[in-house]
Amino acid sequence: MPASEQQKHLIVVLGMHRSGTSLITRGLQVLGVSLGDRLLPVAGDNPRGFWEDLEVNALNIALLQALGHDWHTFTPVLPEELAAPGVKAFKLRAVEILRDRFAASDCFGLKDPRIARLFPFWEDVFTHLRVRVGYLIVSRNPLSVARSLAKRNGFDLERGYYLWREHMLGSLVGTRNRDRIVTDYDRFLEDPPRELKRIARGLGLHFNPDDPRLSDFLTRFLDHSLRHNHHRAEDLAMDNSVPTSVAMLYQALCRLSLQDAPAEDAAIAFTIERVRAGHQEAYPALRYMENCDKKITAFTQQVAQLNHDLAEHQATIMSLQNQVSQLNRQLGTIYSSGSWRTAHVLSKILFGFKRPFAWLRPSKADPV
Repeated sequence: MPASEQQKHLIVVLGMHRSGTSLITRGLQVLGVSLGDRLLPVAGDNPRGFWEDLEVNALNIALLQALGHDWHTFTPVLPEELAAPGVKAFKLRAVEILRDRFAASDCFGLKDPRIARLFPFWEDVFTHLRVRVGYLIVSRNPLSVARSLAKRNGFDLERGYYLWREHMLGSLVGTRNRDRIVTDYDRFLEDPPRELKRIARGLGLHFNPDDPRLSDFLTRFLDHSLRHNHHRAEDLAMDNSVPTSVAMLYQALCRLSLQDAPAEDAAIAFTIERVRAGHQEAYPALRYMENCDKKITAFTQQVAQLNHDLAEHQATIMSLQNQVSQLNRQLGTIYSSGSWRTAHVLSKILFGFKRPFAWLRPSKADPV
């Protein structure tokens, strides 16, 4: 690899879904970070854009599916799963995508919350490319994240908390002793220029307060009304569904978001290790929860299909009832017609039937 290519700078944004990673990734453009031109389209749940590379997003989704996971599954992706032979093809594709992006930029920004679940995979890709990597971890109050997921996806709060814990724990453990900086979403919104300057200082980027891209970001892109859930750190103690490990990890992240040094002090390192050990110990319980969730999902789909079939049968019955009603009306018209009465009288005269055509009539009354 030419020496010039080794100077390429990759900024990787890590965090949990619904944590403000999209907004802060967009802010990286102020610092001269390219996000490329192949981005996910705007959607209703993210009206200002996701700022995620389309091909990277598709690769992460396909890789998780190949491993039997999704972004919201309870069970973490284990190292032995990522060591499977079939994963090599995904790594080659990831290398090709990033090489293509670096062909157009010396500093590229990569963001997809799924990277936190697949961190060992992507770390191998970055090592293979031999690019300089800086990590930006975006933290947000887990209560706000869980409430947002409950509204968007219908998740129980507990599910949101466990997902938050895995994503944030994977981000912290994976980037230990790496170039990184932690920013808090709510703190970022309080003073974006201050946090962008801090991010630039922590990742070796350039911040210019007079850059027109900053004013454009602040005036045209930043919209505080899009933050529908805002909770203080102390609000966590008021929710009994919050696991202790989640509260502990969020406190550690809050402390990291106030410092410029990438390394943890002894107290923060101890907290992260304690949460990591507890998370690993919970793997059997998480697998059980995942199995139960799959059974519930399958049962829900069966019920939905049965309801669909029932609705179709009811529609068929209603259609047949309408046809019967229409035929009865047609018979009534025939019975009241002059031709029917004439045929009735003639049949009595010719055949002496007391009640001719009685087998066709719905009523007992004789028409004559």
